[in-house]
Amino acid sequence: MKRVVVACMVVFFVVSAHADEIPLFAKVVGVSKGDSLNVRKEPHYRSKKVDALEPGSFVGVEQCKTLGHSRWCRVEELPNGGPSFHSGWVNARFLHADNRGYVIIENKPNCDFALACRGSKCKVVKELSLNAKDEVTSMQTEWVARKRLKPASRFSAMPADGDGYCISDHQILDYLNKKHSNSLIDSKDSAAKRVLAFTKALRVPYDTTHLANYIDPQDGIVMSWYLRFGEKEDKHFSQKEIYNSAPKHAKKLYWGTTYGKGDRVYLTLFDYLKTLTRDLGKISKVKRLSALKGFKRKKGAKYRAYEVLWINKASKSKEYDWLGLVVVLKKSEGQWNVVGVLRDRWTI
Repeated sequence: MKRVVVACMVVFFVVSAHADEIPLFAKVVGVSKGDSLNVRKEPHYRSKKVDALEPGSFVGVEQCKTLGHSRWCRVEELPNGGPSFHSGWVNARFLHADNRGYVIIENKPNCDFALACRGSKCKVVKELSLNAKDEVTSMQTEWVARKRLKPASRFSAMPADGDGYCISDHQILDYLNKKHSNSLIDSKDSAAKRVLAFTKALRVPYDTTHLANYIDPQDGIVMSWYLRFGEKEDKHFSQKEIYNSAPKHAKKLYWGTTYGKGDRVYLTLFDYLKTLTRDLGKISKVKRLSALKGFKRKKGAKYRAYEVLWINKASKSKEYDWLGLVVVLKKSEGQWNVVGVLRDRWTI
């Protein structure tokens, strides 16, 4: 039986895995909807408030310091690329580090893109090789001292003699995600490849015409809010319904109730799809399941089920801090198609 935690789960927010590291960027987390994170003149709760940041705000990080038992970071707005606010200090407990993004090296914008930081240095993409489809085939990187870098946006990182804005970030991330995904599965497992392609398509839930290509044309797809298939609230959509669903994106559907409290869950199809995935580059593993999680199969048909797992390895409670995407496939005319999907997790 699936274990479900009813009590509130403790979440730890960290700026960096190492207290002395300073990230390039950060996202405001752990702030309730309708509330905001105070930006202060000095790194102290009693210091003058100079501004406030909404939940989810993406900011640049200038410096961080530990004072007593608290960690504080001085944040700044990204020119032409984020919320406008006065620079100041915020408690790092409400920041989640992100070291991927455009940077300016020694005040010379050149569409340089940072991939990661380690200690006092960050890895920056310097050159790209592209094929005829403008897909990255290889890249050259170098480690640059963190102090030489300034967080930027795709607009502010554009060279002065450039026209428009930097666009290489999508190509770089697609290349890295593909490389990472290929390392997670057996290259001969066509069903696992199909699962990863479907997972990628879910990252753009409003593009239902593309998403429909992965759904079985005869059986359609079953979507469940629960941890197993077979509940009366499970939703069934035909491939055609998914293909034509964009005009109905505002319609809320009843998906069932939450574990523990039993609150009724109402979501649009697109809001449901957005709960299923996280960053493709942070997939921890893809495993084949020995059972179909209660999915009702047709006699004589060939099925497989896989789970894509995201595990927050930096969390102090990583055994609870994870998300799984369960995908059931059926083989039809030599092609593996998706017939079932649900979100697996420790708790909701």
